[in-house]
This record gives sequence, C-alpha cells and structure tokens, in this order.
Amino acid sequence: MARPSRYTPELAGLIVEAVKAGLTYRDAALVAGINEHTLQRWLKRYTNFAQQIAQARAERSRLWLEKLRDAGERDWRAYAELLDRCAPEYRKTTVHEHSGRDGGSIPIRFVIVDERQSRESESG
Repeated sequence: MARPSRYTPELAGLIVEAVKAGLTYRDAALVAGINEHTLQRWLKRYTNFAQQIAQARAERSRLWLEKLRDAGERDWRAYAELLDRCAPEYRKTTVHEHSGRDGGSIPIRFVIVDERQSRESESG
C-alpha cells in the first residue's frame, strides 16, 4: 500500500509563493520540506496546483520585466537586457572558437581500455 501524500493546499501555497518570489523548483521544494521529485509528481498529479505554479511563474516574469523596463528609464543597459529576454531575434550570442597550435586543428587522442584484461591481470 502506498503511503499517503503530504500534499496539502497550505504546502502547495507555500511552494507557489516561493516560485513567485523567484526560487527554482528545487529550492521551492526544499522550503516546503519535500524533495524536488515529489514536487514534479505533484505537478503531474494535481492539475490545479500545476496551473497555480504556471500562473506564479508568469506573474513573476511580468513583475521582473516591469522592473527592468522601469530601470531602463535610468540606464539603457536595462533596455538592452529586456530586449535580450523578450525578443529572441535580437538575443545576444557569443561564439567561441578553439584551435590548436598556430591556428591548426586540435589533436584528439582516444584511449580504449579493455576492462576484461584489467580484471584478469588483477586476479592473476
């Protein structure tokens, strides 16, 4: 017989508020005294709870974007950050290219170990 769920509306509310405040699912679960896997199961099992979490995340995003927009009135970099977050086609990208000595290729060496030989030599 499965043990009873610890899910309660009060515990769910605590998690919703934690997510709305900006905590990750992992940290919100820790605040509520549960495992992140339990939180994931609850999101699948309790559709109303999942909807509350989705709404909390949307409200959090709205609040943070408003604050970023307001900050843009004082500092253009906040607008740049807002653009990066809200308009993927303008998102900042960074490309890192690596090369070997004198711009050449990077040599890659593979070592294949046969575990059977290792066990045989250890026991032998």
